[in-house]
Amino acid sequence: MSSLILKNSMNNILEMQSVFDKVALHLLNQGMKSVNDAGEYMYRGDNSRSCAIGCLVSDDVYHVSLEGKTSRHIDVINSLYQSNPLILKIPNILDLIDGLQSVHDNVDASNWVYHLSKVAKNYGLSADAIIKRAKISEGLAKLGQAMKQQHQDELNTNS
Repeated sequence: MSSLILKNSMNNILEMQSVFDKVALHLLNQGMKSVNDAGEYMYRGDNSRSCAIGCLVSDDVYHVSLEGKTSRHIDVINSLYQSNPLILKIPNILDLIDGLQSVHDNVDASNWVYHLSKVAKNYGLSADAIIKRAKISEGLAKLGQAMKQQHQDELNTNS
């Protein structure tokens, strides 16, 4: 019986890790908060943006009536369930999702990697995927700066 408990515990961690990675990478790739023109947080905002919860709600389930409702509102929970029927079977998943949503809503996007890493640590999850993504982005930014400098140097040489 103890091996069954351990197996279920490991599956729950892997499922939580999967949800964390999906949401955290979504937020980092998006690079900005999901808001409307008035600056109000939106599950689905302008320019196809979505928040931590919004990215877990499938397009065919999302409805504008979700906007303005809290993450624990029955309509939002039902939307999560309809989009991912197994998600609500993961212990503490709503707490994790709330933590990710809090980062989206309360932290400047430039500090998301740090705060998402803290969320991962609080739930015993790995932040490797977001750290790897941050390093790639940092490397691309440095490459872009180097190419810009090289181009500027060539312009100066040809002048």
